[in-house]
Amino acid sequence: MIVSRNLARRGSQVLVAGSLSRPTRKRLSEAKCRWVNLPMPQGTALSSWLQVARQLRRLVDSLRPDVLHCHGLLVGTAAALALRGYRSSPRLIVSLPDLSSHSVSRLMGLLARWSLGRAHLLTVTTATDLALLQRNYPRAAARARLVHHAVEVRPTRGDFDVGAKRRALGVSPHTAVVGVISPAVADLGIATFLEAAATVSHRFPNVEFLLVGDGADQDALRLAAHDLGIGGAVVFRGSRTDIPEIIGSLNVLVIPGEVPGAVRNALQAVAQEIPVIAVQTGALAEVMAEIYPDGLVPSGDVDALATAISQNLEMPPPPEADAGVFVDGGITLRYSDLLVAREAYDLDTAGLEAEREDDSPVRRAALRAQRRFSAEALVGTMDELYAEVLAAASQPAGRWVFLR
Repeated sequence: MIVSRNLARRGSQVLVAGSLSRPTRKRLSEAKCRWVNLPMPQGTALSSWLQVARQLRRLVDSLRPDVLHCHGLLVGTAAALALRGYRSSPRLIVSLPDLSSHSVSRLMGLLARWSLGRAHLLTVTTATDLALLQRNYPRAAARARLVHHAVEVRPTRGDFDVGAKRRALGVSPHTAVVGVISPAVADLGIATFLEAAATVSHRFPNVEFLLVGDGADQDALRLAAHDLGIGGAVVFRGSRTDIPEIIGSLNVLVIPGEVPGAVRNALQAVAQEIPVIAVQTGALAEVMAEIYPDGLVPSGDVDALATAISQNLEMPPPPEADAGVFVDGGITLRYSDLLVAREAYDLDTAGLEAEREDDSPVRRAALRAQRRFSAEALVGTMDELYAEVLAAASQPAGRWVFLR
């Protein structure tokens, strides 16, 4: 969306096709982008995607685009089928935003392999997906580039109520909550997280675990939680759009695998002062090494993950918790017993000093990471990749079609 709107603002003819919501259509129109609401199938049935390919063929016949940029493995497969037989077909670019969560039939897998081989450029959003592409589609992987999602840290509303949000999610307002935001796929570290959660649960009985995200392994993961004896402490929720509020309702955020949105979620948690524990891989390791180096754990290490979660759940008393003041008779009372402050304040000057902006090393590192993964950085990266693809074809590009 960001890239297509940027191209339209610079004078290119841009059309976006796919399952487009009304707000999305409105934003596209405001950015001078044309759009076609082309619903995409929810499943992987071959007949459904062949129908999409026929529709795309008519679309390409009428528009004659220079570049066709597809988002998703199955959308890219349909586009490659639509372009079959063209003598001077547009440059085909396929973005694979969540390759690790795909599960397709053998026939669709063969078609996907063929379609990726037809693409002039592939992009993936995580190092995990790049490794998967190199393992399953080695020839296509030679044309793949790692392009991270743009990160936007969004503040929660001023009237945000943690207790109300927890109740809406099905967890108690009175327990500690450890959360994971990830597709429900065992290979993405969720199985490791559940084993660590079982260890933590024995040490901290008053802890609940929240898993947000859909996936093919959700039923199997529910069964695994039951077998580990923590079925009553684990709450599964599907995909959600209120991620900043969910993160704000947690005591600890765990990122057990590098998935799309992982860097954004980590930075969102940092902005809300929620402790983050993440696997030591890819962009997560680069970001967290500067911000919370102690929050990095090796991938697949149950003991290290359980220890890191436990350390963040422990609430040691402040250094002066046992300190107090002497009163008549030699009785020692704590400050909290006297209901007085430990510091003196001049009420005549209170509020006159401007609030200082947080300039801590953690804050500076977080801001650097936000700039690195910003929308502007994404647009710049894609401009370079587009120029590379078009230079190989020795042709300019004035007409673009984006398929979502």
